Amino acid sequence: MAEDPSKGENFFEPIAIYATSAFKGYINRLTEGVDIKGIIIPSTATLIWHENTQDKHVDNFRNGLGSTTPAIFRTPQKNAEVAPIVLLAMGRLPLSWKDCRYIVIAELDSVEVFRSEPQLVPEADEGVSPRPLIPLLIRGLRLTHAPQLTTLCTIPFRLGGDFSWTIAVVDGKYSSTLGIKHGDPNTVDMTTARTDMLQSAFPANTQTRLELYWVRSEAPVDSGEPQQDRRPRVNMPDGYPISLLRMFAPSPTEFLREPNKNHLLEFYIQRAMKVIWDPSRQRPKYETQNGAPRFNMRMFGGDFALDDWVREVRTECNCMDLGGITQLACDLLQNDCGKELVDANYVCFATTGTTPRAKLYIKEGPLIGWTLSRDYMLDPNGNNLQSQCNNPLWNKRGK
Repeated sequence: MAEDPSKGENFFEPIAIYATSAFKGYINRLTEGVDIKGIIIPSTATLIWHENTQDKHVDNFRNGLGSTTPAIFRTPQKNAEVAPIVLLAMGRLPLSWKDCRYIVIAELDSVEVFRSEPQLVPEADEGVSPRPLIPLLIRGLRLTHAPQLTTLCTIPFRLGGDFSWTIAVVDGKYSSTLGIKHGDPNTVDMTTARTDMLQSAFPANTQTRLELYWVRSEAPVDSGEPQQDRRPRVNMPDGYPISLLRMFAPSPTEFLREPNKNHLLEFYIQRAMKVIWDPSRQRPKYETQNGAPRFNMRMFGGDFALDDWVREVRTECNCMDLGGITQLACDLLQNDCGKELVDANYVCFATTGTTPRAKLYIKEGPLIGWTLSRDYMLDPNGNNLQSQCNNPLWNKRGK
């Protein structure tokens, strides 16, 4: 706990948080150079945060927003659906809250994301000094900042980072003014003195590192082997790779205001392409001499080395590798029955013929990984190949 609870002051601190995942997933932990796969088991309440294990959650992901114990929920089907999350806390609530109801609010980056259902303040022994701490069990956390508030969300999304918590009273003399609607508007005095406001709501000093995802169905599964005349499909028998969701599941704060289904799909695909072709990445860099794959992909598909892509441990890639990571991103888009919303097809075009006319070229643009390259290259016409290129194998005969 962040404060000494023996002082007798108002007090509220999270102790533990449990969540029940709806779908399977896994997170790989690199331990002494070996990947250890941790499986998320659905339908079982799992401890996803505890006050004594905060150090294990720090800097687990390179942007600082990851957790070692993520959870995967089903996308809500209706407005403000309750998330399967249980918060255990300890509190010492003001005496003025007696016979009142309270709520708990969760914020992420100063934006409210969860709000609990009102529940009665537990009775406490008023004759004991200092007032004892009482356990608080908070269920019924509802999403209050998510895209399904205006439309059924067609794309996966995530909330990840350090959540801040506030407890507030919702009726009585010191009713909270945190945007809560009351049965009697006269109970809210907007000119209440600061001392009274401290009686209506107060925050916890401890933040909780959480990583939460929402998807619409089970991860896609296809056990068939890559071969000619067979369309390659994505195969995730162990569930969703958390590293994949971390890359491509956006936060609701990135969404357009009141998006519709088509806008969401378009936004997701554009965002995914920006993530893959991130100009700030120096690895992998397109292999311009032989165009050889580096992430286990072949002409008809393959077992894409996702974790190597995430960790940027392989220095080069080719068109097959780019097709693999793109198809993985697109296949996260599914309906409630697991049907793909985007018809992502892995197709390999090969250069044929011996004359220039028979060769195939790509749309002009920067090759992945070459934007920040120090290898300043010019084609025979003097064009900068770092910015415009229509032949990824321009370096086939050497520099």
